[in-house]
Amino acid sequence: VAVLAGGLLKVMTENGALEYLISIMTKKIRSKRSCELTIAMLVSLVNICTANNTVAILTVGSISKRIGDSYGVDNRKSASILDSFSYRVYYPTEHRY
Repeated sequence: VAVLAGGLLKVMTENGALEYLISIMTKKIRSKRSCELTIAMLVSLVNICTANNTVAILTVGSISKRIGDSYGVDNRKSASILDSFSYRVYYPTEHRY
């Protein structure tokens, strides 16, 4: 899964989709706090789509660094947000024994 996500991210970067995604997300950001919320929502969404928090952090890490640098979010704070919001998503179809 990690190799597939990495390859998909590279294809998105080469075709300009990553720049488009960043421009769409940053339209609504007005402050440092809203930037942090955007990073949290993005990593949560990617975690839900991939069902793997490591892949979510690796995929969103470079995007969050660029957005965070633009709005003055410290890299340590951004990393903390990535880790906190990608930690666990409950999937009702999981079975635990």
